[in-house]
Amino acid sequence: MTEEQKIKIKLLRAQNLTFTQISEQTGISRNTIKSFMHRETSKNVAVYDKNTCLQCGKTLIQPSKTKPRKFCCESCRNAYWNTHRYLSNQSNSTYIICAYCRKPFNSHGRKNRKYCCRKCYINARFGEVSHDKKPT
Repeated sequence: MTEEQKIKIKLLRAQNLTFTQISEQTGISRNTIKSFMHRETSKNVAVYDKNTCLQCGKTLIQPSKTKPRKFCCESCRNAYWNTHRYLSNQSNSTYIICAYCRKPFNSHGRKNRKYCCRKCYINARFGEVSHDKKPT
């Protein structure tokens, strides 16, 4: 596998494409892509230093008696996870179809969700709600 192919696989995986979709686009075996991503993920986890921010590398001051911090600020956390989506643990995600709009969505953590968003929930419960009307 060339360096260009490795970069392309990482970029496609960051766009939340499945291994099969990446395989079709690159012409590389699905299992080869899975193995490569597994090795890359374990490399990134092994390099993690507990005293530096994962995004910018600033030194962190770890608070006592709490969970160790990985990021110096909220913007670094958001930037890191937006560029490293393939590292997130999605083993507990469930594929569900919204009971109102019938669109598919992934529910992370909660398997009993019925609606993809609050708007669908409100519309299903109370009907089409419009707040544009003025009282008469």
